[in-house]
Amino acid sequence: MGNTKQYILRIRFLQKIAFLFFSLISFQMAVSQNDTVLLKAKIYNVNGVEFKMIYVKHGTFIMGNHADTLMSMYSSSYDGMFDRRREATVNDFFISETEITQELWTAVMKYNPSIHKGKNLPVENVSWNECNKFCRKLTKITGTEFRLPLEKEWEFAAYGNDTSRKYLYCGSDTLDVVGWYNENTCETHPVKQKKCNILGLYDMSGNVMEWVSDSYDTIFFPNYKRQINDKLLKDAYPKLRYRKRWKVAKGGGYDSPWDICIPGVTLKGYKGWKGGRLGFRIASSLTDQPR
Repeated sequence: MGNTKQYILRIRFLQKIAFLFFSLISFQMAVSQNDTVLLKAKIYNVNGVEFKMIYVKHGTFIMGNHADTLMSMYSSSYDGMFDRRREATVNDFFISETEITQELWTAVMKYNPSIHKGKNLPVENVSWNECNKFCRKLTKITGTEFRLPLEKEWEFAAYGNDTSRKYLYCGSDTLDVVGWYNENTCETHPVKQKKCNILGLYDMSGNVMEWVSDSYDTIFFPNYKRQINDKLLKDAYPKLRYRKRWKVAKGGGYDSPWDICIPGVTLKGYKGWKGGRLGFRIASSLTDQPR
């Protein structure tokens, strides 16, 4: 009887040791997997104003997935002529945790152009040209080469660097959880008030539309079953010689309908345009960090 009791106690003791061992292994694996991004995040300070850049690991994905679903909803004759899906590969890069705030813009540029005022509100009423000027000044201050993100970088980051599971919006299938848009607000809101995506990025669906660096070069015609090539476009429409004046904006804003807030949707704007719905975030390449 005594031997049986001792045997049971030994078994329970070994079970506890095994449980603690595997718990420790699981914890270490979770830390190594989930904290990789946090370890590579960079925090900068500009004249007393801090901002964080989030690391995004390289990858390949299909751009424009959900945008094509929308096209099929809105066009009864949809048969692929609006298809914007294409494979894209991005290198490692950093992207800002939030849209550029008025506080950071003012610290760099020494003025605030925004219509809706507030230091933690996203800066808006800025043109594509002014955003690039901001990046150049910030580069000079910090020694890191900042720029507007490429459209493919922006979209890849918005979907959380997850090629196997894409939410409809940035971080959720429910827009109210992650974004400010025309059904839950009539103005901009301070950054980081809604849920972030898996990378820790905020407000990439709604609040303000965000300029990216790309020119809006691709035009589709509903009466053709193929995309018309550039030469034919130039011959037929001479004004398109100036198409590089049109730039891409992403993510939708506080006054946008739900469909515009889908990261795969591409919008265009004249690079000199301003407005209370137009803001931006910044990016930097892994090779552009100070030594």
